[in-house]
Amino acid sequence: MHYDTVMVLGGVLSVLLTAIMALTLRALPTSARPSLLPWLAALALMSLYWWVFLRVEAANDSDLVALLNALLLLALSGQWLAVRRFLGDRPLLWPVLVLVLLALAATLALGPDPERYTARVAIVAIFAAGTLLAVAWALRPSRCDTDAGRLLRLIALTAAALAPIRMVVRVFAPTSEWEAIFDFVALACIFVYPTLASFAFLLMHVERVNGSLQRLAATDALTGALNRRALESLAVRTLSEARRHRRPTSLLMIDADHFKRVNDTYGHEAGDAILVQLTERIGRTLRLEDAVARVGGEEFVVLLPGTPVTEAVRVAERIRSLVRERSFLHGDDEILLTVSIGVAEQGSDEADFEQLLRRADDAMYAAKRAGRDRVRSAPETRQVR
Repeated sequence: MHYDTVMVLGGVLSVLLTAIMALTLRALPTSARPSLLPWLAALALMSLYWWVFLRVEAANDSDLVALLNALLLLALSGQWLAVRRFLGDRPLLWPVLVLVLLALAATLALGPDPERYTARVAIVAIFAAGTLLAVAWALRPSRCDTDAGRLLRLIALTAAALAPIRMVVRVFAPTSEWEAIFDFVALACIFVYPTLASFAFLLMHVERVNGSLQRLAATDALTGALNRRALESLAVRTLSEARRHRRPTSLLMIDADHFKRVNDTYGHEAGDAILVQLTERIGRTLRLEDAVARVGGEEFVVLLPGTPVTEAVRVAERIRSLVRERSFLHGDDEILLTVSIGVAEQGSDEADFEQLLRRADDAMYAAKRAGRDRVRSAPETRQVR
């Protein structure tokens, strides 16, 4: 393929990518804009890059070459800034602009002398490789371990590897056919990289949106606890695994005592605030593998994998004490609350989650009948051995 053809195709593709990203931006949540807008700006700079490239080929102007290099570095930097914004990091705009200006000044200072061509290429290659490595580092597994994040990291690392290879060929085989080959490969990389990277970056946003939708479908909108459907799905898997590996699993049914009085006295807004605080207090007593769900107005269920009934009762007592001993706050009001808790451990004769839930619910009502602010455990069945 001829160089001019690559440049024209690169320009057309960059414009199309910019248009696609702009249209996609309208379909994504507004929270995606802080990261997608810098990426859009980077694609616009790449469109300008290809137009300047055509002018450079026609005029062979050293100032245009310096501008061309600056546009490429700004575009790569814009993508790095976009990735940082996606991850919630500070954008670091001014340091990037300073580095690009320094690179521009250095290439202008070297001038059009052919003997300094290698030095000019080295400046651009080092900066470009460094920016691509920065993208890959920002997407390291500890920060972004999604499929799309891994894909963009691989694309950035592959593109970054071409810069030092091209420099080695330039230094050690400056007049061989390998130099022409790697010059073309570098140009092809500039042509292909924005397309692959842009689709990977869009996939990162799609994954985030899908994750948010899944969380919304699985959680209670007010408290952030699991909803009943998500609890049932999790409990079925947990109980099945517990039976298979002969491990105990317990369930807590928690109900706020006289909660209607709270709503009648302080209003439903105060009631909602207390439910949120109650969820937080329950969560403080739990392990990472435990789960809490809101299954009714003021009813919560706690799933305790690997926990026998004796330990589950201790967990329930900690929750009861934590609720009773500290007032709940809403505005200037300090509101006292207690909870009644029923505890049940899975028995070997229990075939499903609903049976265990009913036994925990019966135990909770036994705590209510005993005077509230109590923990009661369900009668034992034949336990999992």
